[in-house]
Amino acid sequence: MNELLILGMVFFLIGIASLGGAVVALVRANQRRSSWLTAQGTVVKMVQTTRTMQAPVVAFTSPRGPVQFQSDVSSSPPAWQVGEPVKVLFDPNDPSQAVIDSFWVRWLVPLLLGFFGGVFAFIGFVMAVFGLLSNQ
Repeated sequence: MNELLILGMVFFLIGIASLGGAVVALVRANQRRSSWLTAQGTVVKMVQTTRTMQAPVVAFTSPRGPVQFQSDVSSSPPAWQVGEPVKVLFDPNDPSQAVIDSFWVRWLVPLLLGFFGGVFAFIGFVMAVFGLLSNQ
């Protein structure tokens, strides 16, 4: 086998694995939407996560009492402001497992994995085809 074919196969497999990760992330996002509860929350403070990025800390009330959590998603400039109301999704069995219910929080990981997985799989496929054709 030539190097182009091998490299193409590696790229293709990385792409397929990333696309699989996108599917898993989509399934998990849909499971959250269907089985978790919603609440109205408020951004109570912003936490510096890196030199330039900030993540919101959100407070809300669940059936089990008050809850505060820090979002896993940071941004620069901050996507939310202190005092801003936000919709929250939370696990009814463990309300500390909560996320802000927004487009980017829900879909960022599946979109990124899907995009890069598709690009890698396509490039890998093309490289593998050229590698096969150069062997003939």
